[in-house]
Amino acid sequence: MSDNTEEFLEITRIKEEFIANASHELKTPVASVRLAAESALRSLKLKDGMAKSFLEQILRLQIMMIFP
Repeated sequence: MSDNTEEFLEITRIKEEFIANASHELKTPVASVRLAAESALRSLKLKDGMAKSFLEQILRLQIMMIFP
C-alpha cells in the first residue's frame, strides 16, 4: 500500500474510534438524567402540572440526544 493509503486508513480508524468513545461518554450521563427524571415523574402527584411538564420535557430531550 502507498503511504497515502495507509495514512488515510489510520485517520479513518482514529476518527471512528473517537466517534464511538464520544458517543458512549455522552450516553452514560444522559441515561442517568433519564432515570432520575422518570423516577421523579412517577413520584409526582398529578396536580403538580408544571413540574410534570418539565420532567416530560427532560425525557423528550434526552431521547432526542440518544436517538437523533
